[in-house]
Amino acid sequence: MPKANAPALAATPARPAFGSAAAATCLYLEELSKWEPEPIRRRELAVRLVRAHSPLRNSGRPPSSETTAALEMQGQGKPWGAIYAAVIPNYAALSGDQRRHEQEALRSRVHARRRYLRKQSRQGG
Repeated sequence: MPKANAPALAATPARPAFGSAAAATCLYLEELSKWEPEPIRRRELAVRLVRAHSPLRNSGRPPSSETTAALEMQGQGKPWGAIYAAVIPNYAALSGDQRRHEQEALRSRVHARRRYLRKQSRQGG
């Protein structure tokens, strides 16, 4: 928490165009050193400021291309049998148990993606 008599930091744009996070941290550290004597606290504040102004990254596992393809094919009205054969690698060579496992896993991933997309649309994101 900044001290009550601490000067305000220089105005920065919402997303500053620093060359790197390290460069931004150094600039913030210089400004913070004017009013925060403790180096560790100064560093924490600088890192917090850089993170607040950096672009957000998506969290979680990256989406699989198989799931995306299955969603698109299902949107086109294709039956699950055709989707399984097109999306699951080596589908024809799999045994019955392996096929069933891969089918259930694909359906589960598609369902989870739909839920995620529905949630995003409701949140306006």
